[in-house]
Amino acid sequence: MSAVASWHLEQGHPKPNMRGARAVLNACKDRLAEEKAQARQATAAQPPQIRAMLAGVGRSTLAGKRNAALVLLGFATAARVSELVALDVAAVVETEHGSVLMLCALADDETTNAAAAK
Repeated sequence: MSAVASWHLEQGHPKPNMRGARAVLNACKDRLAEEKAQARQATAAQPPQIRAMLAGVGRSTLAGKRNAALVLLGFATAARVSELVALDVAAVVETEHGSVLMLCALADDETTNAAAAK
């Protein structure tokens, strides 16, 4: 927009009215942002989907137990994949009622407790 105005001034023409062009560009920007937000929006997994995921996990191996635990923990805490990947074993504290996991929210750096059953 400023390049068009500068060119007009350099050529000795009056500065054009950009109100209509700005309205068109803003409408396009808004539409693109809305489409991008809708494309990113993932639907939450429902209990039947979680059960189906867990049915495909063999829990006889350590890796299978880990995978099942991550699926259940992610569902129970509504954690993102990046938050699950960032978990540290040192954040798990054993108590008489089970395990307590300290989760740190990455976006606002708040710490919350989430109890996970043994």
